Amino acid sequence: MKKEVLLLMLLIIIFVGINYSWMDTWVVKELSYDRIVVIDRIVDGDTIKAGNESIRLLGINTPEKKEYMHDEAQNFLTNLVFNKTVSLKYGKDQKDIYGRTLAYISYNEIDVNKEMILNGYANAYFPSGRDVNYNSYFEAWNSCVNNNVNLCEKSVDACSSCIKLKRFGKEERVIFENVCNIDCNLENWNVKDEGRKNYVFGNFVLESNSEVNLNSASGDNNSTDLFWNRTDYVWTDSGDTIFLRDDKRKLVLWERY
Repeated sequence: MKKEVLLLMLLIIIFVGINYSWMDTWVVKELSYDRIVVIDRIVDGDTIKAGNESIRLLGINTPEKKEYMHDEAQNFLTNLVFNKTVSLKYGKDQKDIYGRTLAYISYNEIDVNKEMILNGYANAYFPSGRDVNYNSYFEAWNSCVNNNVNLCEKSVDACSSCIKLKRFGKEERVIFENVCNIDCNLENWNVKDEGRKNYVFGNFVLESNSEVNLNSASGDNNSTDLFWNRTDYVWTDSGDTIFLRDDKRKLVLWERY
């Protein structure tokens, strides 16, 4: 009987020794998350629900309803996490002004937020400042641009190589210049930041070798300027990105500071 007990104890020790590294990895991984929830509704490409709790995916922004690629982004996220058990990791703030939980989402060790960027359904978005995922998410955006997919698909418009960004930063102004010897019709071209702030050009032609100043609505009343239809800030102090798209919403240029 004693030999059987000793043998059993020896087997237990061997089993624990063999699996210790796996158990340790599992414990560390699970403890690194703040909560585990089941997703039962996809609101859009960056907002989901677990029961009555709304969860806003951190570090990304996806198209709003009726915007280009909205439905595709929502469908992609649905395929990733709908009716799945996911892990939540909070950022600096746990709630936004709308009462939604702010979190990075992981499913089967996949960074869901980052996956949205890699596949061209979201851009990186850090309105509260840079965090541990900032560089990784912009690397994902660069990868998406290189792969030329969805929101990262490059414009083939004749003027896409002519329009350059001359000035952009924390101020309420952006300057585009036409460096070609042809006039460029920018009607319905779109200028957007990381979040929801955007400007759509009306019936406007940027003549060859000239520039256009795009100001906030509170800018100086200069007749050579165009104005954002806004009275609040345009670019965030913590850093921002500008995206210029043609009338088919294909990417002409982007830059961040």
